Amino acid sequence: MTLGSLPFSSAPYADESFSGYFMRLAEENFLDASTRLFLQAGTRLKARYSRSETHLLAEAYGLDPAVLEAMAAFPRVRGGMRNTRFLRSAQVPVCPECLREHGYVRQLWHHVLVTACPVHRTALLGHCPDCEAPITPGPGGYQSCRCGYVFADSAPRPAEPSQLFVADLLAGHPSVVWAGFANLPDDIESFWLYLANLMMAEPHRKNAPINWGKALEINQAAYWFADDLPGRFRAFVLSRVQAANALQTSRFIANLGRWYFELNHAFAEDAYTAIREVAYRVLLEHAQAPLNRKMKQIGAELLDLKANFTAAETARQLGSSADRIVALVKSGQLKGGMLQGGVSEYCLVARAEVEAHKQAAAGFVSGKDVLKVLGVSRRTRDRLLEVGLITAVSANQRPLFAKGDFRLAEAEALLARLSLGPAGHSNAQLIMLDEISGKRFSNAQAGELLRKIFAGELKPVARLPAVHGVKAFCFDEQAVMAAVKAAPNSIELSITELTQLTRWKHESIKSWIDQGFLPARREPGGHQRVFIALADLIAFLSTYVVSSDAADRLGSKTLWLMQPLQTAGVLARGAHQTASGNQRGVLFSVDALINVASRRASTWTRPTRMAPRRTPGVLDLKDLADGYCGEEIIGDGDHGDGRADDDQEACA
Repeated sequence: MTLGSLPFSSAPYADESFSGYFMRLAEENFLDASTRLFLQAGTRLKARYSRSETHLLAEAYGLDPAVLEAMAAFPRVRGGMRNTRFLRSAQVPVCPECLREHGYVRQLWHHVLVTACPVHRTALLGHCPDCEAPITPGPGGYQSCRCGYVFADSAPRPAEPSQLFVADLLAGHPSVVWAGFANLPDDIESFWLYLANLMMAEPHRKNAPINWGKALEINQAAYWFADDLPGRFRAFVLSRVQAANALQTSRFIANLGRWYFELNHAFAEDAYTAIREVAYRVLLEHAQAPLNRKMKQIGAELLDLKANFTAAETARQLGSSADRIVALVKSGQLKGGMLQGGVSEYCLVARAEVEAHKQAAAGFVSGKDVLKVLGVSRRTRDRLLEVGLITAVSANQRPLFAKGDFRLAEAEALLARLSLGPAGHSNAQLIMLDEISGKRFSNAQAGELLRKIFAGELKPVARLPAVHGVKAFCFDEQAVMAAVKAAPNSIELSITELTQLTRWKHESIKSWIDQGFLPARREPGGHQRVFIALADLIAFLSTYVVSSDAADRLGSKTLWLMQPLQTAGVLARGAHQTASGNQRGVLFSVDALINVASRRASTWTRPTRMAPRRTPGVLDLKDLADGYCGEEIIGDGDHGDGRADDDQEACA
């Protein structure tokens, strides 16, 4: 039998289904069922046909094989229903109005999730209104039920918004746009089922059949995402992330649920990139768990969204070590948390906490960096520190991860204080700041000059081009010299300079300074330098006699002088013992020498007031003698020539 031999024939409609077309042919040619057409061609009635089967039917009935092959591929359904799990086999719902107007079965009705007609905006008819039997191909095909009820006579029923949304989505209308997709993917029905499973109390099992009632349930559950897919999906992911965070374990990804695995494996195409990124962003922004193993899957471009860092990441951000980060978190000095895993523990620090510490530490620089910022030498920096123009912050006042002792803002503000004054004479001698801090000025003079320079009282007259920092500024030498106050207390000598002016040994001078006999000032810095003011040196020489100087003038030795003086009660001070056992740096008190020469006790000093007398009582001879002699000595007994009166001498 060929199509030409059939009494009646018609071409297929554009959106007519393959099986529906052959049912219509059988009905038009008064055949009891379309199965006869398939059987005579060597095939059978089924849901889907292969290319060879379509060619077999085309050859048997003289049809165009290209047309039949296209019809069998469901071109009017989005994605062509390549996934047969969504293809209805026998039970196909119908639209009564479509049957009444055109009398054919549409391709879209073969999709298990389609329950509404996108043309008439009504619900499809899934069961016979008369006998409640499912609609299956019978003697009347899909036009009537086996009980004789004609489906075109059924009254239309309104469709739910969820039903219409799915019908429009799968019909592939160009006007259908879903927020979150630039272009709707071909397997959108799989994603629709995925969304429904997120919301249903009992998710649909994979490969389980979808009947009419299940299709309605799936559409209703997934429709919650229809209005705002990115926003609603983000809310869902956030709720799951918060639930996983509450468990406080290292198995965060497992605690999220199966949905995350399915999202990354079943929907890994580019069409779903925006949806996956929604989940990734929520994870990075809110997950309190180590996500390093998942960053390759998530993508390095989203790394800046991480709300929590591991100990290693925190250490890299703050320039520290992972062990120190863990210790600080455990001690409470750094806000963070510890997660206990199966055999190990994980340390997490909030990104905001890391950024706050990083910003605080960025304001501090090391002493070496201060040299670069100011463009000065190490000695000039130490002098600026000594006079208080820059200050070193103590460890307990610095940020936790500060890399230096100095505030960068303070150094930059100090540099900003310098501004050019009136230009000097063309033949004026110029001097730089490092020269002001050099040996040509005492430390006190240099400090006073630095204060005046940075207070604006002494302005630079020139600036060297292409030179950075303070080093670029030059000053008029005459103005600098005029600003120097040549007062005695401004002259200072180093220990080396003092050894060059005297015969004193370096270790002797240092010993006197350490024991407090010779006042000195120590310059701060890594290598401390010691300076002795001229006024302090004069006071030292008027208070003590250096035994080596006295022995040299008398042509004697220190050891020979010490014995009689110690016998007389003049004690040696300031001595230090050398490696060979000799004593050096012996000092004798000038006051003690005068007292001994005056035949008084070496420690005698004139009292400023009368000594309190004893309580009246019985006095002995010693009390009378002490009282008498004491009054005379305190009186006018001393003639000023180193002698005492005879009676005072007798009392002594």
